[in-house]
Amino acid sequence: MKNTLYLLTALVLIGALPLLASPVIYHSSTGIMDDETAIIAFPFTYSPSDGSVLTIRTYGWGGGTDINGDVHSPGGFDPQVFLFSTPFLSPQTLIGENDDAGCGISGAQSGECWDAFLQSSGLAAGQYTVYLTVYNQDPNLNGSDQLTGWDGDVDPGNGNFDSVEWGANPRTGFWAIDIYASDVPEPSTYFLIGTGLLGLAAWRRRTRRSD
Repeated sequence: MKNTLYLLTALVLIGALPLLASPVIYHSSTGIMDDETAIIAFPFTYSPSDGSVLTIRTYGWGGGTDINGDVHSPGGFDPQVFLFSTPFLSPQTLIGENDDAGCGISGAQSGECWDAFLQSSGLAAGQYTVYLTVYNQDPNLNGSDQLTGWDGDVDPGNGNFDSVEWGANPRTGFWAIDIYASDVPEPSTYFLIGTGLLGLAAWRRRTRRSD
């Protein structure tokens, strides 16, 4: 009976492990942007089997620890990210964008949250590209949200290379970005793990009593 309970507990925990799989990383990169009007492209091929949620996060402005565990210091420019669907020989269509909202990482001097953070779910398998730009360099789009060019507009005085953050903190062209797919565990996943742990605890208690 004890061995049966132990085996069932192990099977429950093993069954939950695939639901907590490691993220699939498309890009985890750093660099220096030499020109404020530059546009850096990160193409990748996405598959829903890689993970249901695509995450794009930058660390250049406020610093932080990336998905590989590398720590980045603050001091870079105010970034923007744009996610486009980029099928071969077809127009590039905007899927999502982010400047500041919800990033959760603040610059040390200003306390402002100016790193970019974007998540997208329900994407179809295919080719995509993330573009990294300096605020306020935006894409020009037609009526179908298809890319026709870039406006070339950057905003000096808001964290770019030749300005300072709130008059006190010089900025640089440093950038750091993560692009990866992962699955967000469902409540049923946590239930499986909890059930397995409770079963293991019960087995240990019975073992100790028998001793």
